[in-house]
Amino acid sequence: MVGWECKPNDRASARPRGRRWTRCAGADVLGSSGRAALAPFRPAATPPRTKSARASGPFVAVNCAAIPETILEAELFGHERGAFTGAVGRREGRFARARGGTLFLDEIGELSHAAQAKLLHLLQAKEYYPLGGTKPLRANVRVIAATNTDLQQAVGERRFREDLFYRLQVLPIRVPSLAERREDIPLLAAFFCAQACQRHGLPRLELSPNALHAAESAAWPGNVRQLENAVEAAVIRAAGAHAEQVERAHLFPEAAARPESGAPVTFQEATRRFQEGLLHDALEAEGWNVVDTARRLDLARSHVYNLIRAFGLERGRR
Repeated sequence: MVGWECKPNDRASARPRGRRWTRCAGADVLGSSGRAALAPFRPAATPPRTKSARASGPFVAVNCAAIPETILEAELFGHERGAFTGAVGRREGRFARARGGTLFLDEIGELSHAAQAKLLHLLQAKEYYPLGGTKPLRANVRVIAATNTDLQQAVGERRFREDLFYRLQVLPIRVPSLAERREDIPLLAAFFCAQACQRHGLPRLELSPNALHAAESAAWPGNVRQLENAVEAAVIRAAGAHAEQVERAHLFPEAAARPESGAPVTFQEATRRFQEGLLHDALEAEGWNVVDTARRLDLARSHVYNLIRAFGLERGRR
């Protein structure tokens, strides 16, 4: 989440800077589950990195949740020889490796209180101590951090330092969920399809229009990660069936045939049925006027057309 830039002998650099990326000290990247993995957040961290004076510097990424708490401080700040059992030599930390560039801290909400305190000191004093060190090292790095944790709630529960929260909160960037940007789903699905074919050495396949419309209308509570996995599985199914395209049945096999009466309904199928019924009822209420229906459901007109095609809705037939 961030946004602090530390330069030695430059007290003014520790203040939030202008509005343009070329003057930005950093960014606070926020998002829900499925959007917070290191790879998905990298694009959000790219503009403040490439459009600044630090563009030519190193870009060092750290997933705080993936590093055991017992060695996280050593990974971030480095350590001196003999700092702990097994420390047979001096080692630079990630802050030192990012010198002159950008350090991207993913899942910053997972930092221990000890690591939070050291990070706060670094941002305030522009210096830090490696584990076992007695002399401070000067920091010359911009910090960008990401989280899917509600840090304000974590502050209230005393799991995250309030002073560090406000020190980091310079320029928030919120990454929207797929539900908020459904128009991106066909593009993402097509990209993941091509990527899956290449990864598995399969003949190039494309998603059929019906599959793309179904993907756009489906619920994706797991966001991009869930969509990527679903498309990859669909590609494998389609290739195994020697299909010419990835069809809706490959993408949603559980919904290929409606469950028999009394059979359990999946979350995906229940969501699809609800959306289909809601759209049909709204169309009927508005005399199948798409503009009025879109306004009634607070949807883009193009999205209503896509949903009508995806569900195969026709006037006078349910």
